[in-house]
Amino acid sequence: MMSDLDARQAALDIGRSFSVAAPAGSGKTGLLTQRMLRLLAHCEQPEQVLCMTFTRKAAGEMRRRILEALRSAAEDQSPEDPFQRQTWALAREAAARDRAAGWRLTETANRLQIHTIDAFCMQLARRLAGEAGTAGLDPSEDAEPFYRAAVRELCAQLEAPGATGEALAALLLHLDDHLPRLEALLIRLLGRREQWLRQLLTSRDERAVLEAALDRLIADTLGALRAAFTGVPGDLPGLLGYAAANRTAQGEATALDPAADGLPGTDGSALPAWREILSIFLTKDGNPRKKIDRRQGFPVAKDSVDPAGAELWKASWAELRDQLSTHPELLSLADDTLALPHTGLTDSQWQVLDCLARLLPELAARLDLVFRRHGRCDFTAVTLAALRALGEDQAPSDLALRLDRNLCHILVDECQDTSGLQFDLLLRLTAGWQEGDGRTLFLVGDGMQSLYGFRDANVGLFLDSRRHPLGAIRLLSLDLNVNFRSQERLVGWFNRIFRDAFPAREDPGRGAVPYTPAVAVRPPHPGAAVRIDALDPLTPDDALGEQVAACAERALAEPGSVAILVRSRPHLQTILPALRRRGLHWQATDIDRLGDRMAVIDLLSLTRALLCPADRVAWLAVLRAPWSGLQHADLLALAGGSAGDLRDPLLPRLAGWADNPGLSDEARDILARIAPILSEAWAGRERKPLRSRIEGAWIALGGPAALLDLGDQRLCRQYFELLEREAACARD
Repeated sequence: MMSDLDARQAALDIGRSFSVAAPAGSGKTGLLTQRMLRLLAHCEQPEQVLCMTFTRKAAGEMRRRILEALRSAAEDQSPEDPFQRQTWALAREAAARDRAAGWRLTETANRLQIHTIDAFCMQLARRLAGEAGTAGLDPSEDAEPFYRAAVRELCAQLEAPGATGEALAALLLHLDDHLPRLEALLIRLLGRREQWLRQLLTSRDERAVLEAALDRLIADTLGALRAAFTGVPGDLPGLLGYAAANRTAQGEATALDPAADGLPGTDGSALPAWREILSIFLTKDGNPRKKIDRRQGFPVAKDSVDPAGAELWKASWAELRDQLSTHPELLSLADDTLALPHTGLTDSQWQVLDCLARLLPELAARLDLVFRRHGRCDFTAVTLAALRALGEDQAPSDLALRLDRNLCHILVDECQDTSGLQFDLLLRLTAGWQEGDGRTLFLVGDGMQSLYGFRDANVGLFLDSRRHPLGAIRLLSLDLNVNFRSQERLVGWFNRIFRDAFPAREDPGRGAVPYTPAVAVRPPHPGAAVRIDALDPLTPDDALGEQVAACAERALAEPGSVAILVRSRPHLQTILPALRRRGLHWQATDIDRLGDRMAVIDLLSLTRALLCPADRVAWLAVLRAPWSGLQHADLLALAGGSAGDLRDPLLPRLAGWADNPGLSDEARDILARIAPILSEAWAGRERKPLRSRIEGAWIALGGPAALLDLGDQRLCRQYFELLEREAACARD
């Protein structure tokens, strides 16, 4: 297996495609930054390199790192840290290419194609908005109200004559005439329509397709279960044969063969036998049995087919049960097996599915109409529209052909969160690529973090990309295992605890990902890495808050910082007051409103003013802010006096302040300093990115010096980062 360092160096080979497993703390963002810098150093145009992420924050962080690296390339002194030194060297190559080609990337950062997948899909859809069906539609984070509206429009046809009403009536009868259950079912299906819409619209024999999928599911699950049982020591086939012989002797039906010398097969016909095997070891609730009797095939000695060995067989069963109960992967597979439907579909089951198959395309069409009426859509609609804009595999659109000519390298971050629909997008974008043609795909993900289930994410797709080609592209698998974030003792604790919490074997079909141990770079801290304080859930909320605050105070007595994570905001209602009572200060994420802090309010006024010269309130706020400090009388004079027109913009008056006789000497000194800065910031609105313009003006005005609280400096940085992300999304 390739070492971690060798894997990182190999990932910078821009002539090959890779699928990189990068666990938390392994520096995957830094690796993406380095590869993108190398690509920028060798591409003809920066637009040939596309980097896609899943969140705006991640896209903003990638853009920030690239721009910082390009700016740092101007420094002649290389960093001492080896990784930073390599990034600096790559940035110098990219900066040299930038100067030679005249790109000016630090000034025209919008040429860097770093987007969320949703934003990129929206770009594609907007290029063919009329044909794609998304003209003027804005994606909604919560689309359930629109799903509900479409479902209720469909259900209004329940008593109407025709096929729709008949299908609805049949479904409602199947659900015991419970209309809310029918609505809830259809709403859930609408939210996952990317999983069924294309199949229903293109399939000619839905029943055969569904039954084939069911057979594959049963075979895959039983195959994994059989493999797990095979690894358990002991005479399991002999034990099952003994149980089957006893049941047969008692005149009871059994799906097991008393003469079998091995485990059952993995096709659908073997499902009853596997369920009987599981019933020998597990209760109906899926928990390990405490005892067995004749019902499981283990009667008392006098009724046994082997009276002399009856107790030995029970002892053997107990040993096997104990081994199985400590085998989490096997127990999980047992749950999956017990939940499997019977092989094949009965006519009554098919009638229900056939009704759904006839209703769902109509329901999807109604949802499109609801979206258009409200001017909104969901992210699935955006991705579907992007795929329509690219055309079909055998009939690519003009847009797809242009992208095939212009797009040479694609990087995807957090690939374990990719859905099937988004993987279809990757396949469509790379449909014309061939091995060795200079175009590359670079996927980075961490299967161990796939538990988030981000919008129907399918970690199996990422796992499969590491085993099989993606279309015509073969990706070389790389694994990173060095952790740069946590100290050695903490990483060791993670390795020990999480090893048994993950499946033992990888299974892309089931999304099973084994734990990969990490190697710590940071040296161990003194003392225990982990301390657990168990809090009694019956303790009153106020007392729990005090206990948490006491734990934080005790931890702060040692070097370092403390983080408090809660599942929801209400849990902080007793913790924050307890921290205040102990005099402990905190920095909160998404708890206190950023816009409630005065320093940020002043920045927001500056942003509004430099975006709109007619916003008199914003301009007056800028002139009154701490970095300006004009008095009320001078503001009135600058605004034209009491007889001035309230609709007149202040920017022209600011430019002509020297001719205003109503200003005080103090105001003239202030305006002599700030007026040129504000005028220059306004004049540069077409040349500079929004963040650079606002932040540059703020610094020139003396904004940092006017901050009285160090915490406000952090909030201002956070505001500029948010401004940069939102500006990037607006460009998208």
